[in-house]
Amino acid sequence: MNNLHALHDAYARLDQHGDPLKKLADLIDFEQFREPLEACWRDESNPERDEPRQWDAVLMFKILLLSRKTGASDESLEFAMTDSWSVMRFLGFTVGDEVPNRSTIARYRGTLDSDAVREVFKLFDDQLAAAGYVSKDRPMSNKTFKVVPI
Repeated sequence: MNNLHALHDAYARLDQHGDPLKKLADLIDFEQFREPLEACWRDESNPERDEPRQWDAVLMFKILLLSRKTGASDESLEFAMTDSWSVMRFLGFTVGDEVPNRSTIARYRGTLDSDAVREVFKLFDDQLAAAGYVSKDRPMSNKTFKVVPI
Protein backbone atom coordinates (compact mmCIF):
# COMPACT_ATOMS: atom_id res chain seq x y z
CA MET A 1 0.00 0.00 0.00
CA ASN A 2 2.89 2.37 0.70
CA ASN A 3 4.02 2.10 -2.92
CA LEU A 4 0.58 3.13 -4.17
CA HIS A 5 0.60 6.16 -1.89
CA ALA A 6 4.11 7.09 -3.03
CA LEU A 7 3.06 6.84 -6.68
CA HIS A 8 -0.07 8.89 -6.03
CA ASP A 9 1.98 11.53 -4.19
CA ALA A 10 4.57 11.67 -6.99
CA TYR A 11 1.87 12.18 -9.63
CA ALA A 12 0.16 14.82 -7.47
CA ARG A 13 3.44 16.75 -7.22
CA LEU A 14 3.90 16.53 -10.98
CA ASP A 15 0.37 17.83 -11.51
CA GLN A 16 1.01 20.75 -9.11
CA HIS A 17 3.94 21.77 -11.28
CA GLY A 18 1.92 21.54 -14.50
CA ASP A 19 3.51 18.41 -15.97
CA PRO A 20 3.62 19.21 -19.72
CA LEU A 21 3.55 15.53 -20.67
CA LYS A 22 0.33 14.99 -18.71
CA LYS A 23 -1.16 18.02 -20.44
CA LEU A 24 -0.07 16.62 -23.79
CA ALA A 25 -1.55 13.20 -23.01
CA ASP A 26 -4.84 14.88 -22.08
CA LEU A 27 -4.92 16.96 -25.29
CA ILE A 28 -3.93 14.43 -27.93
CA ASP A 29 -5.74 11.28 -29.04
CA PHE A 30 -2.63 9.25 -29.76
CA GLU A 31 -4.69 6.32 -31.03
CA GLN A 32 -5.39 8.27 -34.23
CA PHE A 33 -1.75 7.66 -35.18
CA ARG A 34 -1.92 3.87 -34.82
CA GLU A 35 -2.97 3.00 -38.37
CA PRO A 36 -0.47 5.22 -40.23
CA LEU A 37 2.31 4.15 -37.87
CA GLU A 38 1.59 0.45 -38.18
CA ALA A 39 1.53 0.85 -41.96
CA CYS A 40 4.93 2.57 -41.84
CA TRP A 41 6.49 -0.22 -39.83
CA ARG A 42 5.22 -3.04 -42.04
CA ASP A 43 7.63 -4.56 -44.49
CA GLU A 44 5.57 -4.01 -47.64
CA SER A 45 8.31 -5.37 -49.90
CA ASN A 46 8.36 -8.72 -48.10
CA PRO A 47 5.06 -9.53 -46.35
CA GLU A 48 6.45 -12.83 -45.06
CA ARG A 49 8.95 -10.87 -42.98
CA ASP A 50 6.20 -8.64 -41.61
CA GLU A 51 6.63 -9.93 -38.08
CA PRO A 52 4.72 -8.37 -35.21
CA ARG A 53 6.80 -5.68 -33.56
CA GLN A 54 7.74 -6.21 -29.93
CA TRP A 55 6.63 -2.70 -28.98
CA ASP A 56 3.35 -0.94 -29.61
CA ALA A 57 3.41 1.53 -32.53
CA VAL A 58 1.79 4.35 -30.52
CA LEU A 59 4.23 3.85 -27.65
CA MET A 60 7.18 4.05 -30.03
CA PHE A 61 5.71 7.18 -31.65
CA LYS A 62 5.47 8.83 -28.23
CA ILE A 63 9.13 7.95 -27.59
CA LEU A 64 10.15 9.36 -30.99
CA LEU A 65 8.05 12.45 -30.25
CA LEU A 66 9.98 12.99 -27.01
CA SER A 67 13.22 12.56 -28.92
CA ARG A 68 12.24 15.01 -31.62
CA LYS A 69 10.88 17.66 -29.28
CA THR A 70 13.65 17.50 -26.67
CA GLY A 71 16.68 16.56 -28.74
CA ALA A 72 17.39 13.81 -26.21
CA SER A 73 19.61 10.96 -27.33
CA ASP A 74 18.25 7.42 -27.44
CA GLU A 75 20.45 6.63 -24.45
CA SER A 76 18.93 9.55 -22.50
CA LEU A 77 15.43 8.43 -23.42
CA GLU A 78 16.13 4.90 -22.26
CA PHE A 79 17.29 6.30 -18.93
CA ALA A 80 14.30 8.68 -18.63
CA MET A 81 11.87 5.80 -19.18
CA THR A 82 13.19 4.20 -16.00
CA ASP A 83 13.97 7.33 -14.00
CA SER A 84 11.46 10.10 -14.77
CA TRP A 85 7.99 9.83 -13.23
CA SER A 86 6.64 12.22 -15.85
CA VAL A 87 8.04 10.25 -18.79
CA MET A 88 6.95 6.92 -17.29
CA ARG A 89 3.40 8.17 -16.78
CA PHE A 90 3.24 9.64 -20.30
CA LEU A 91 4.37 6.35 -21.83
CA GLY A 92 2.33 4.13 -19.51
CA PHE A 93 5.25 2.53 -17.67
CA THR A 94 5.66 1.91 -13.97
CA VAL A 95 8.81 1.24 -11.95
CA GLY A 96 10.34 -2.07 -12.92
CA ASP A 97 8.67 -2.39 -16.34
CA GLU A 98 10.76 -3.44 -19.28
CA VAL A 99 11.29 -0.47 -21.60
CA PRO A 100 12.61 -0.23 -25.16
CA ASN A 101 16.37 0.13 -25.16
CA ARG A 102 18.36 2.65 -27.22
CA SER A 103 18.94 0.14 -30.04
CA THR A 104 15.23 -0.55 -30.33
CA ILE A 105 14.44 3.17 -30.46
CA ALA A 106 17.03 3.65 -33.21
CA ARG A 107 15.66 0.65 -35.15
CA TYR A 108 12.10 2.00 -35.07
CA ARG A 109 13.29 5.46 -36.11
CA GLY A 110 15.28 3.95 -38.96
CA THR A 111 12.31 2.07 -40.38
CA LEU A 112 10.10 5.13 -40.68
CA ASP A 113 9.86 6.57 -44.15
CA SER A 114 10.59 10.32 -44.13
CA ASP A 115 7.28 11.16 -45.84
CA ALA A 116 5.41 9.09 -43.26
CA VAL A 117 7.26 10.83 -40.44
CA ARG A 118 6.29 14.24 -41.81
CA GLU A 119 2.67 13.11 -42.18
CA VAL A 120 2.39 11.74 -38.65
CA PHE A 121 4.09 14.75 -37.06
CA LYS A 122 1.85 17.06 -39.11
CA LEU A 123 -1.20 15.18 -37.77
CA PHE A 124 0.20 15.64 -34.27
CA ASP A 125 0.81 19.39 -34.75
CA ASP A 126 -2.64 19.82 -36.34
CA GLN A 127 -4.40 18.07 -33.46
CA LEU A 128 -2.48 20.13 -30.93
CA ALA A 129 -3.34 23.35 -32.79
CA ALA A 130 -7.01 22.32 -33.04
CA ALA A 131 -7.01 22.08 -29.24
CA GLY A 132 -5.59 25.63 -29.11
CA TYR A 133 -2.02 24.69 -28.22
CA VAL A 134 1.43 24.55 -29.70
CA SER A 135 4.51 22.71 -28.44
CA LYS A 136 7.48 24.86 -27.60
CA ASP A 137 10.76 23.03 -27.95
CA ARG A 138 13.13 23.65 -25.10
CA PRO A 139 16.93 23.87 -25.11
CA MET A 140 18.59 20.47 -25.28
CA SER A 141 20.09 20.91 -21.82
CA ASN A 142 16.58 21.11 -20.35
CA LYS A 143 15.38 17.92 -22.10
CA THR A 144 11.73 18.90 -21.95
CA PHE A 145 9.19 20.91 -23.86
CA LYS A 146 6.04 22.75 -22.95
CA VAL A 147 2.57 22.66 -24.36
CA VAL A 148 1.30 26.24 -24.36
CA PRO A 149 -1.81 28.01 -25.61
CA ILE A 150 -1.54 29.48 -29.10
